[in-house]
Amino acid sequence: MSFLRPRNAAVQVPDVLGRLSSVLGQSVAGDTVTLDFRWASPVEARQRLDQIQATRKELKKLRQEVQQEIRDVHAVYTARRGNIGAGVIGLVGGSKRAARIKSNRREKLRIEEETALARHQTACKVIDSALQQLDTFEGRIAAWLHIEG
Repeated sequence: MSFLRPRNAAVQVPDVLGRLSSVLGQSVAGDTVTLDFRWASPVEARQRLDQIQATRKELKKLRQEVQQEIRDVHAVYTARRGNIGAGVIGLVGGSKRAARIKSNRREKLRIEEETALARHQTACKVIDSALQQLDTFEGRIAAWLHIEG
């Protein structure tokens, strides 16, 4: 991320849901995802376990990247909030008006930050849900292999 951007420019966020869709191998449109693993033989079950472990590894890596992007975006907006001033109007209009202007600008930045982070937070929720589902499927497959084997 570049910290040298025009004052009014919004922070650009990459398409984290698109990256998540490619890791899971299915479209992620909302804030939920449903995984399904089917197997009919012990060989297929072991293949699914390998697939689950690889997917889990990719999801954990992606979650770390998304959390770092969240920290980066938050740092940019924190710095921008710290640089808020009332400008010339604050000099002419008095301290109450200057405080009101600064408060409005801080609120605008807060809303802008929430908008910039919404996709990241959605991606984190989907990743956590997918990881939980992977754990469930891994337990089912392991139990099935234990019964069959």
